[in-house]
Amino acid sequence: MEKEIWKDIKGYEGLYQVSSLGNVKSLGRKKSVGKNGGYYNLGDIHLKFGCSRGYKRVVLCKEGKTKPFSVNRLVASAFIENIENKKTVNHKNGIKTDNRVDNLEWASQSEQQIHAVKIGLRNKAIGEQSNFSKFKQNDIIKIREMYSTGLFSCEELSKKFNTSKNNINSIIHSYTWKHLGFDSLIGVKKVLPSNKLKVKPNDFPIVWHLYYVNKMNYAQISNIFGCWWKTISNIINKKDKHLTYYNNAEYKQSI
Repeated sequence: MEKEIWKDIKGYEGLYQVSSLGNVKSLGRKKSVGKNGGYYNLGDIHLKFGCSRGYKRVVLCKEGKTKPFSVNRLVASAFIENIENKKTVNHKNGIKTDNRVDNLEWASQSEQQIHAVKIGLRNKAIGEQSNFSKFKQNDIIKIREMYSTGLFSCEELSKKFNTSKNNINSIIHSYTWKHLGFDSLIGVKKVLPSNKLKVKPNDFPIVWHLYYVNKMNYAQISNIFGCWWKTISNIINKKDKHLTYYNNAEYKQSI
C-alpha cells in the first residue's frame, strides 16, 4: 500500500495539510465551548470534496475568510517543484479526480492541449475549430485564390489579411489548413532542374510556353524560377528589357 505523506498548505500552515495521495485535512485545534470558556480539542478532520468541471475542490478558512482551491493544485504546490513557473497542473492519466502526486505534473496551456489530444481526451481541432486560428475557412480559400491569380504577393496578402508573410506562405503551400485539399505550388518546381534559380534571357521561351501552353499563372511560374511573380508578368507582357532577344508574338504562334 502506498505510503501517505502530509505537508502543510502554503499560507495555511498549522491549519490545513494536503497529502501525497490527494487528501486534505483540517488540523486539530482548540475550540472554546460553553459559557465558562472551556476548550475542546477537535481532532484532525478530513475535508469533503466538492466538484467543479470534474475537478475536486475544497474550501479552506483562515481568520474568518473562506477560499476555494482545486485539490490537484494544492498537491502539486506542496510536492512538485515548478522551476519553469508553469501555470496549470496536468493529470497524466487523464482522470481529473486522481490527485495522487505521481499522477500530476506542472504544464503550460499548450502542453495540456497536446496531452489531451495524445491520450484521446480531445479530438485534434483543425481549421477554424482550433482555438489558435484567427481565420475562417472562407478566408483561406480567398487567400489561395488571390495568390493563384498572380496579382498578389505574400507581402500584399499579409497586409490585406493582417497577418505575417510566414502565415500567408504556410497557407498558400498547404503547410497549414491541409484538410482543405489545396495542392501545394511547391510541386511545380519539379518542372525544371533545381539549378534554374533566376530567369535568364534564354529562359524566356520556357516562361512563355508554361504560360500559354501549360496554362500556368504568374505565381506558379515564379515558383519554378525562384523569382517574384511580377518578373514573370513583365516577361509575359513585354515589359522586360531583355525582350529584344525574342519576339513574344512569333513564339506564341509557333507553339
